[in-house]
Amino acid sequence: MKKFFILSVAATLICSFSFATIRRVGYPGPQVTGTDYTDAATAVTASAANDTIQLYPGVSATIVDLNKALVFLGPGYLLNINSGLQVATNSARLDLSLIAGASNSTFEGLTITWASWLVSNMVANTTLQNVTFKRCLLSAPGSTFYMSGTNAGVQGITFSQCIIGAGCYMNLSSAGTFVKNIVWRNCIIGTNSVGINALEIILSGANTIVSNNLFENCNIYGYSTSASTPISTSTYFRNCNINLEPNTANNGVYDYCTFTTNNTTHYVTGSSNQFGKTLVSIYNGDVTQPIGNVGDAPWTLKTGSPAIGWGRDYSNNPIDGGAYGGADPYRLSGIPRIPSFYQLSSTAGAAANSNPYPITFSVRANN
Repeated sequence: MKKFFILSVAATLICSFSFATIRRVGYPGPQVTGTDYTDAATAVTASAANDTIQLYPGVSATIVDLNKALVFLGPGYLLNINSGLQVATNSARLDLSLIAGASNSTFEGLTITWASWLVSNMVANTTLQNVTFKRCLLSAPGSTFYMSGTNAGVQGITFSQCIIGAGCYMNLSSAGTFVKNIVWRNCIIGTNSVGINALEIILSGANTIVSNNLFENCNIYGYSTSASTPISTSTYFRNCNINLEPNTANNGVYDYCTFTTNNTTHYVTGSSNQFGKTLVSIYNGDVTQPIGNVGDAPWTLKTGSPAIGWGRDYSNNPIDGGAYGGADPYRLSGIPRIPSFYQLSSTAGAAANSNPYPITFSVRANN
């Protein structure tokens, strides 16, 4: 017989960095006092800074105004579409808002929605900084993913190997210089990422870097422009696959990007960009379909794709454009960077009573 296990050795990676406590939410096995909790809010209350909270498949949790630095780990997402990664097909969902005390937190392998603004109830002159969302599915249908304000700072936020979509109104801007050093890397971004409503993104914070992402059917525009104008203000795009090029002058810089449009006048500042490449020529699958229906694999580059080798790393070596290119490519289903037991076989029948009892297992690294 064969059995599959769910990210059961998370401690292997985490303990290599610290001696923080791991707290499990929704763990189906025997419960251990001080380790296992029925809800995430209780686990957060019990946690000290830098502890890890592991959310198991099927958990749905709400954390309002997280105020301490924690690591949140989930099982990944779209596991019902991408077979063979692990048998559990449910994701772990986290409704989340943050305040400055949550600086230095990390979220990985989770479906994250927004019960309220991402940054809420900020105290004047405080700063939320150095928060990482890695291998998460970020969605906000009918809601707002918002980092802004004149009294609060937001700095050093990283989105890496994420899916961003589902009706988000993503505002990474401010009236002053309070939003800065935002990094988007190897993400799948757009309406078709999850499949409903338009994804509108305001990027006007200082030092925003957008590298090896793909944008599909979404607006990217500056703070003071109309939602129908896909432009970016003071943002650097590199090695990205973008469906709509800017149609008016703007302060964004684009290097080694691939666009599906081919406007008569190109308002793109930068170098070595290519235009007029069709979705069919770039990607392996039908990327006009909601990712919840077809998964994230269709966004891999097909043989002969114009984005293959079009990008450049910062040593000017050729790399692929889009989310699956570069040194840290997007990973299917957002499986966290921890080793996991994904298969175990044992002998049935009379041999099951033998001593020793033979067991063979397989472990997959997800780096």
